Amino acid sequence: TARTLPNLLLVMFRDGLYAHCDCDAGNVAAQALERAASNLEANEIAMRETVARSARSRLERIFDNANVPNRFADLTWNGYKALAGGDEGKGMAIKAIDAYFAGDCIQTNRGKRVGIMLYGKSDMGKTGALSPLFLHYIRQGKPGLWVQYNDLLAALKQFEDGKVEERVSAAKHTEFLFIDDFGDPSAQRQATDYAREVMFRIIDHRNNYQKPTFITSNLTPAKLAEQFGDRIVKRVDELCLSVEVSGTAMGELIDEAHATSKWDNYPPVMA
Repeated sequence: TARTLPNLLLVMFRDGLYAHCDCDAGNVAAQALERAASNLEANEIAMRETVARSARSRLERIFDNANVPNRFADLTWNGYKALAGGDEGKGMAIKAIDAYFAGDCIQTNRGKRVGIMLYGKSDMGKTGALSPLFLHYIRQGKPGLWVQYNDLLAALKQFEDGKVEERVSAAKHTEFLFIDDFGDPSAQRQATDYAREVMFRIIDHRNNYQKPTFITSNLTPAKLAEQFGDRIVKRVDELCLSVEVSGTAMGELIDEAHATSKWDNYPPVMA
């Protein structure tokens, strides 16, 4: 299938059918081989990026907000750990995400988990912790959907535009799915039958096919079960490692990190 001599040599070199010698002609052939390999790698990267852009554009056409919000897009994992690494309440979440970075999954005593769910009170840094992990894969050119739960549910109720099933399919099949703020902390009753059924379809499919899924929630698994039923929480538990995030609020950690002696430059208050 090679269309040029350098590409043919590259394929033969890969398969152990060709090796160049140290003479002038061999050196010329080696340089051509290196260029062909470089071009092939660049083309593969460009192809992956093109495919990923196409996937993101498709998601943007069917979801109003399919991207990581700007306030999370520039976060780095090392920056998060520098800020929150000393907070005991965030230690298990940091260990889990480090393990996922290292192995593209998490091995537990109950088997492999291809997703992570972080739960806890608001401002614990759940979204800030998982966003760098999600973006790590998106920047490799892999397709993904980041969506806030209320936005996802609203999009799945836009029956008038005829794209509801397309949105459900996108959430089920995208390579990486991030659902932020899953559930309603203010709700005093179960989610509607429609909300429970459509979310079960998405989570059940992703669990069946072991597709990487990241979830944050202000609700404990028990509270999620009250809203959505035991079966969806069971699927989440089979798909994700669930970790509670607690400790000091992120706002307080940020204030502490920014504390300096600048106030020493101000004149003292006069009596």
